[in-house]
Amino acid sequence: MEAVDAQTGAQRPAFYGLNCSHPHEFMPALEPGDWFERVRCLRPNAVLADKAALCTLGHLEAGDPAELGQLMGELATRHPHVDIFGGCCGTWDSHLDEIARNVAERGAVASS
Repeated sequence: MEAVDAQTGAQRPAFYGLNCSHPHEFMPALEPGDWFERVRCLRPNAVLADKAALCTLGHLEAGDPAELGQLMGELATRHPHVDIFGGCCGTWDSHLDEIARNVAERGAVASS
């Protein structure tokens, strides 16, 4: 983020997003600070697995939609400034439904 901001100056991105990683992978990196206040979008993968292994499967793994929804709801509670939720690799309607339900139950502003 610092490198992009430095290179783009006044035209820097308004916000950033985390994409293509399961919450168990990125949650340990979510430390309080000004940098994370600019992260407004979370789009997780459906399954926690080694990326190289996933690429060799030849299909997408579905993971556990209910667990993914629960994790995203917990993140919405802990980080209320995040207001864009979605999914990436392996997420389908069932995952998005669970994410939306869990985020909404925790009072987050929006889901998509």
